[in-house]
Amino acid sequence: MKTFLPALLGGLLFSNLLYEREPGLNLFLLALYTLAILWANRKPHPLPWPFVAAYGYTALWCLLQPSPLVVPMHLLSFILLSGALAAPRAPVFLKGFVGATNLMLGMLVRYTQGTLENGKDTAGGSRLFAIAGGVGLSLLLLWIFGSLYAASNPLFEGLLDRFNLSFLSPGWIVTTLIGFLLYRNLLAPYDPSLLERFEAGLPGTLPIPERPFSEPTQGRLAVENLWGLMALGSLNAMLFVYVILDWVYLAGEGPATAASHSQAVHQGVYALLVSVLLAMGLLLVFFRGHLNFYAKNNWLKRMAYLWMALNALLLCHAAFKNTLYVAHSGLTGKRLGVYLFLLLVGFGLATVLIKIRRLKSLMYLLRVNSAALYAVLIFALTLPWGNWITAYNLRYIADPDLEYLMELSSWNAHQLHAYAREQGQSLEPDQSREIEERYRKARERIAARNWREWTLITQQIADSPL
Repeated sequence: MKTFLPALLGGLLFSNLLYEREPGLNLFLLALYTLAILWANRKPHPLPWPFVAAYGYTALWCLLQPSPLVVPMHLLSFILLSGALAAPRAPVFLKGFVGATNLMLGMLVRYTQGTLENGKDTAGGSRLFAIAGGVGLSLLLLWIFGSLYAASNPLFEGLLDRFNLSFLSPGWIVTTLIGFLLYRNLLAPYDPSLLERFEAGLPGTLPIPERPFSEPTQGRLAVENLWGLMALGSLNAMLFVYVILDWVYLAGEGPATAASHSQAVHQGVYALLVSVLLAMGLLLVFFRGHLNFYAKNNWLKRMAYLWMALNALLLCHAAFKNTLYVAHSGLTGKRLGVYLFLLLVGFGLATVLIKIRRLKSLMYLLRVNSAALYAVLIFALTLPWGNWITAYNLRYIADPDLEYLMELSSWNAHQLHAYAREQGQSLEPDQSREIEERYRKARERIAARNWREWTLITQQIADSPL
């Protein structure tokens, strides 16, 4: 499939749907067009279905409720989709690099490499490109000089006013050009085989020594093994005492106020962060090479497993304290972020355990954890947490923090409006007025939106009772 015409149409759609518009239906329609041309172009570039699904998933949330984090994740999914088309065998982190450079500089790199589209002579495509470029340059010059002439001749200005060319603004033209380049580079990526071969040459498993260690190497490994036993042994003892005392504190007096709950959670997360970073750093230093194959490293490995188990226990403990905090004071974005951080830390601990047990390399950790990070973020950062936080706090918290809820995205304006009507005179007059004003402004902004900016959440707010 030729790439010029689909890229040109994509650029026109890109500008007409997105220029000076809020995200919503426009991003969803553009994603449908993207998937359609990729499907038509699937023979030279087979579709990477996991990344296609991720791109479609984020586009759907742009239609349902484009929260501030949904659009960046949709852009990241588009970049990774581009990288997956260009470098299907590369790991996620390399796909991201290839995708970003391809979308920005794909045409330049491809022509620098001296490659032709699909390996064929594209003289016809070049002629078409030349014609389109000439038309674009002519239109731009006509717009510039026409504006100058219209400013000095009222009759000429009246003639131009007969043609509605108001959309041909510099911003619209630049947006069209950006859209064209994005689709052109997406459909005809540069060849990243050199990067793929370099990355593939970095093994995921540590190479087994071909001959027994020499006596000097044996002596050095014995020292490293002793240092590791002493370091991990002392850290295990300290962490064990810390976990026991922390459980005793919670089971006894425990935090009684919101401030003490906050302090308990923050201290637990900070301790977990430092502990896990130390754990991973120390283990990666000790098990970076030959010590993995040292015959007398059994006790060092046991200490490492115990260290990771205690860190996993600390992780569970921090999650428990965060749950107490949520039950006492309600949900917030930061408290949900604690759960996300703990989930990622737990996965990181698991991959370090696999690295030690199965003699994996640092490249294995980078490949696996980059894929896991993308998989977690694409789901965690696209869901409507603001509405869920509002619904939970208004339902389960006796005295919800309305000031905080009003600081969230205006997508929860109808929820707070309904809550204020239910509470009636029990709310402070200033709070009721602020909620009503916020709800009125949200409806005004929605009424001023174009059909391209339609979303399900804006329809729900517009349909909610006044």
